[in-house]
Amino acid sequence: MIHEVPLERRTLHGHFSRDLPPVLTIDSGDTLRFATLDAGWHAVPERRHFDELDPELDGGHALVGPVEIRGARHPCVWRVYASASACMSSCRTDNITK
Repeated sequence: MIHEVPLERRTLHGHFSRDLPPVLTIDSGDTLRFATLDAGWHAVPERRHFDELDPELDGGHALVGPVEIRGARHPCVWRVYASASACMSSCRTDNITK
């Protein structure tokens, strides 16, 4: 199955935290497509800027997610295949060891 994570404020964060709820839950073997922002939180090529940034929580680069892989538990081994184009990234998860 192919999933797309939209480029929206609710799917972007400027910090790592295990307390963030997943924006999407996928299964092993699924494909995930998402867009990314540049270091200044600008979208390319539209150059749209997200102004609602929290200086404390969003001081880093824009991170997409988090995405939960159904059935994944610590410690799991998983493999990601990544491909990129000018404005779209795609990842496929494979072989999650439970």
